[in-house]
Amino acid sequence: MPVIWPTTECRVTDEVPRLPARLAPLTLATPPLAAVEYMELVDGTFVRWYVSEVEGRAVPGTRGSHCLLFACDGIIRRVWEYPPNWRTLDAAALTLLSWQR
Repeated sequence: MPVIWPTTECRVTDEVPRLPARLAPLTLATPPLAAVEYMELVDGTFVRWYVSEVEGRAVPGTRGSHCLLFACDGIIRRVWEYPPNWRTLDAAALTLLSWQR
């Protein structure tokens, strides 16, 4: 199946995404990330995002027990309301979802 660049690239992996070094001081107060399943997403502006479902109860201002975390170099977005089938969404739909709260 041909890959239509850039709106359909999603890859499931069990590697842990690495946050940029400049964000390291922000993560010192939190426990280290456990290995999580995530998807790589390349949006319409060629930005590579790492998308994962994470525990949300310890997040200040939490809105639920879990959230979707969209992370790229220097940016993190949390989405609290998302469909249970989010893993099956294409890149365009995931990109739109990333702008939700």
